Amino acid sequence: MRSVSLGQRLYFAWHLPTVLLAVAALAVAAVMARSLARDHLDARARYLRWSVVGWSSVFASILSVVVWPYLNAVASVGVEADGTWRLRNYLGVELARVPAGETRSLRALDLGGLRWGAGHVEVVRASGETLRTVRIGGQTFGRFCASLGYTAEMQREAFGSVLIPPHTFTARGPAMGRALASR
Repeated sequence: MRSVSLGQRLYFAWHLPTVLLAVAALAVAAVMARSLARDHLDARARYLRWSVVGWSSVFASILSVVVWPYLNAVASVGVEADGTWRLRNYLGVELARVPAGETRSLRALDLGGLRWGAGHVEVVRASGETLRTVRIGGQTFGRFCASLGYTAEMQREAFGSVLIPPHTFTARGPAMGRALASR
């Protein structure tokens, strides 16, 4: 199985502690809510627990807004022996499995004309679902294309973006359709 890592571990160093803080804030809110339901408390103690529940819930929701985009972004692409793609986030959680015979296209956005920019790669599935990668640079995109077998002839430059037309993926690499390969 081939695997291409798109993200830098240092770039994600802040993310895992943020996830853990959000989970801890939710745990504090749950403990306080359980205490409110279980214990017989005076008014002041109830007010304090409701305050803790409220503030920890607000804190957890703010952190989840910060955390969600990276939990939902593709950070590595693994290719199985038959050509099936397994798209995972930086924690290793599988976001999608794209079968080998499924048509897909790729769009690399905001890389710039000389690929000095930093942008995203979007994997567009046959169903129309779009999966977006973490922010990558031009060199990482070049390594991504070389590892998966996308040659320069397969890539179409368009206004600072790189488009790879619809294709399937086999054990040997991308299989462009006849109509697409003749262009």
